Amino acid sequence: MSEDFLYAKKLTLPSTAANVVQSLNMAAALSQCGANVIFFPAIKAALGEWLRGRNKKGDDLSTQLQKLLQPYGLDLSGINGWHPLWNVHRGLFKRNYEAVLNKCMREHERLTLYARDVEEAYILARFTAKNPHKKPFIFEMHKLEHAPRKQRGDDWQGVFAREKKILNSVNGLVVTNSCLGDMAGEYFGYKGPVLVEPNGFNPSLFRPLPLFTPEMPWPGPDDTVTVLYIGKFIEGKGTDALVESMAYLPQRFHLRLVGSGGADEEAALRAKAAAVPGGAARIHFAGQVAQRDLRSACMGAHISVIPQQPRAQFFSPIKLYESLALGLPTICTPLEIFAKERHLVHPAGDASPRALAEAIRTLAGSPNLAERLRDDGIRAAARFTWQARASRILEFCKNRGGF
Repeated sequence: MSEDFLYAKKLTLPSTAANVVQSLNMAAALSQCGANVIFFPAIKAALGEWLRGRNKKGDDLSTQLQKLLQPYGLDLSGINGWHPLWNVHRGLFKRNYEAVLNKCMREHERLTLYARDVEEAYILARFTAKNPHKKPFIFEMHKLEHAPRKQRGDDWQGVFAREKKILNSVNGLVVTNSCLGDMAGEYFGYKGPVLVEPNGFNPSLFRPLPLFTPEMPWPGPDDTVTVLYIGKFIEGKGTDALVESMAYLPQRFHLRLVGSGGADEEAALRAKAAAVPGGAARIHFAGQVAQRDLRSACMGAHISVIPQQPRAQFFSPIKLYESLALGLPTICTPLEIFAKERHLVHPAGDASPRALAEAIRTLAGSPNLAERLRDDGIRAAARFTWQARASRILEFCKNRGGF
């Protein structure tokens, strides 16, 4: 069967948004695993730039796309099916993108359809409903879009109806968290096949850092211990609890925060850091870092902490996999999402600042445990790359009638 694979994800470059980074990595990994991925990433442009550029050869836009992709550290071999689009206006781009998807679906007789967001999935669902020759359609669900709207008291019925139509149209469902598969059945009556596949990591960017070497030994009882956090400063991530945990640790424990948040979230976090004894010297905000520079930003760290809080319902443990790939002994809160990898981490007693501090103190004082976690994590990390994930998803698609 055909290996044509429509990856329907609307995004605009340049962007450092997590969903954009993940989408680009997934599209590249699918290509590396042998699928002919048809993908339409957009390039942000001012009206004048677009008017000048649309009269040039298409190669100019493709060259611009290649330059914009460089910071992501992707393997771009085999991406002949990536066709860049202009984005000069949000409304116009949305219309143009839908037209491009519909044209692609009409022109490819045998094509597997794949979407990871409700907007694009809804376009595919409408197409499959109208088209007598239904194409295999897989939806990758990351959250229930209607749920937060309902909790806020906003209009949610329209989004719910869209999600229901999508799940009534698909041949298979990929979820990043097993609870999403359960909810698909509970809320929408979905009874089809489900594949649980959390997000992955890029092995060319996340490689073991030097640790337990003469140049980078495990810290002794009086040495500085550098604790690392990678990610966003948003509700549910537990960054505030991790910052507060430093107040319960001796001055030799330092925290490095690699990432960023909204202006309000970051201001609140910096205020918490300032309230920690010695916080100005002990807590370092490294800021947002490009994917290709993340490993360098983590150099010198001893322990990675993932302080995820229980209220984050649709969490996918991508930061755990990145930490394992970096060879950092890792501490996690005792959430069910980490259950399958519990043997690879040192769990905190709970998600509180005190419990995080106690776990950090214990791991720092247990070099044998830390080295075992490092070695086991590095070996296990190969299962969690984007390429390994893409291979399993392609097999799932094949079993659902794709390819």
